[in-house]
Amino acid sequence: MGTGRRLDVHPGRKQEVTTLELLFDLVYILALAQLSEHLLKNLDWRGVLETLVLLLAVFCVWSLTVYDSTTVLIRSRAVYPIVVAAMLVSLVMNTAIGGAFGGSPWMFVAPMLVVQFGRTFVARRMDVYEALRRQRTAVAIWLGFSSLLWVAGCFASREQRLWLWLAAALIDLAGRWTQHPLPRFDRSELSRVPFDLGHQVRRCRLFFIVCLASGFLAVGNAMKRHLDAPLSVAVGLLSLTAIVCLWYIYFWRTAVIDGLISGESGHSTNGIGLGLLVAEGQQMLAAGIVAFTAGMEMAVGQPRERISASVGLLLGWGPALCLIALWFVFVKRKVRPEGLNFACLTMLGVGVLLALLRPAGAIAVIEVAIVAVCACLVYGNGVGKMRPFEQADSKDSQDPGDSLRLGDWTDPKAVRLDGREQKPNSGEGNLGGRDGELEGRAPKLAHGGSKLADRAPKLADEGRKLADQDDRTDSRGLKKGDRMLDDRMLDGHGLRFDGSTSDKRIVRPTTRVQGREPGDPECGRRSTG
Repeated sequence: MGTGRRLDVHPGRKQEVTTLELLFDLVYILALAQLSEHLLKNLDWRGVLETLVLLLAVFCVWSLTVYDSTTVLIRSRAVYPIVVAAMLVSLVMNTAIGGAFGGSPWMFVAPMLVVQFGRTFVARRMDVYEALRRQRTAVAIWLGFSSLLWVAGCFASREQRLWLWLAAALIDLAGRWTQHPLPRFDRSELSRVPFDLGHQVRRCRLFFIVCLASGFLAVGNAMKRHLDAPLSVAVGLLSLTAIVCLWYIYFWRTAVIDGLISGESGHSTNGIGLGLLVAEGQQMLAAGIVAFTAGMEMAVGQPRERISASVGLLLGWGPALCLIALWFVFVKRKVRPEGLNFACLTMLGVGVLLALLRPAGAIAVIEVAIVAVCACLVYGNGVGKMRPFEQADSKDSQDPGDSLRLGDWTDPKAVRLDGREQKPNSGEGNLGGRDGELEGRAPKLAHGGSKLADRAPKLADEGRKLADQDDRTDSRGLKKGDRMLDDRMLDGHGLRFDGSTSDKRIVRPTTRVQGREPGDPECGRRSTG
């Protein structure tokens, strides 16, 4: 590891999403609009494949930029101009999406390669961990191989360009999914590099707002062209119901979902690997928004005519792709997605049903809106029940003998008594790997209980002394009425109660400090004992 003097914020330290990152993401509203327009003009298998290739290329740039920003680029103000330059060059790339398979392929490929190689070079220069530097080198090598195909496609005909660019996009995608492996590159070192996973999750969540904004913009433009047709306006407003439902699913109980995904629930994971997975999920989100937007524009433009099978699939499978992206992240995070399974399956079924029945555009949008609302209701009831797979079973079957349970992600350091009837400790549990192990002490505790009963009069006398001591320490900031059990009452058990006895929170015993510190109740009580 280097000195880290080149960074204002350490790569592993928590940092909020900056306004510069949000400004960078706004450029991709244009990309989504261009992709939807390209799909509408080429609504066949070849057009779908071309749209997919362009989407993979555009969001390869976005995904790697987000990762580099989380690690170094937004942690040094000296690099902010580089991020602004990458944003402007990305704007040129997104503008050229419509002509990429036409007469201006270079206007799409050249800006993309400039951003990819330039950003990787700057990030490598700023890295403070050797493992990250080696990873940037591996990224550059992978990009070098794929760039040969991107450049070759610019010289080829449109038919050949599609297959060359498809191969290049798949190489880039495989590299990101496998973290760009090389023969002498040990990827296990990356798991030991500090990574702000929470920042990455929040950045991707806010980017989904950008995707939804592109959907609102596209439907609004379609409604503007048909203001003289009340049915088209009504269909447009109704189609936005599905977008609102997607927003609800992604942002309902945000703290709970962020805790489950970003690791604040106590489940350890490779932060960099999961961060890359979350960023890659945005491609599926974008694909779903592009597909659904194209279907909505067709339905708004022709609400009384029967839709084609392809439009039916776009209307149903577009929202389904967005839900599958969230479902995949939950499953990869080993969290049981309560209610999300139903939402994904019903939206996939609606797409198939619309493709087979081919109803009028207005009827199709009504069906999608109804199913989206039902999916929201089911998911809203199930999100509070989401737990990691190993914690999803019933409390009795999961913890048959232990009354001590780990606290949830809102207080990961505490071990709480969940209000259940206390049972003898089995001696095999542990306190999260941090607070040590509770050995089986049932016989010892039973013997100690008889001794405590014999010492009851003496303990009562000591209690009165402790009360007098508390009155004297009130002037040093202690709350009046707080009581601490004397350490000797639990001597040998390694546990004490912190705060009042009704708090029901067990923490590690603090280390004894030589000398008396102001406001330290333990020192005062030991001195009286």
